[in-house]
Amino acid sequence: AVVSTQSTGALNYVFVEVVGWKVAGLATAALLSRLLVLALCLGICTILHKRGQLMWKPLDRSIFTQWGPMVKLGLSGCFQVFAELGLWEGVTFVSQWGMHNLLPTILILFQVSSILWAVTTAVS
Repeated sequence: AVVSTQSTGALNYVFVEVVGWKVAGLATAALLSRLLVLALCLGICTILHKRGQLMWKPLDRSIFTQWGPMVKLGLSGCFQVFAELGLWEGVTFVSQWGMHNLLPTILILFQVSSILWAVTTAVS
């Protein structure tokens, strides 16, 4: 989550301020930062699997009996998705009605929601 938040912030600056893509730059930055995190996770899993430190277990009945951790992660994930969708709707509304002075505030709220998601996931 830290890598995603930091890379999103840096890419937001590059695509919005340097390249000048505005809202399209925000979407591109969000997509690229998530792809970066996905590649990082897959790379770490691949390295650990090759070293024998990560064992892929086959599906059995135990996956259907231990729901506690999945529910905790799912609730924080639902909060993150709801916050992201709500804030993106806010960005769309603000950009369509010419209230561009509110965009920085909404984007800061977007970053804060990402940080809150990371914190709630770590705590759960």
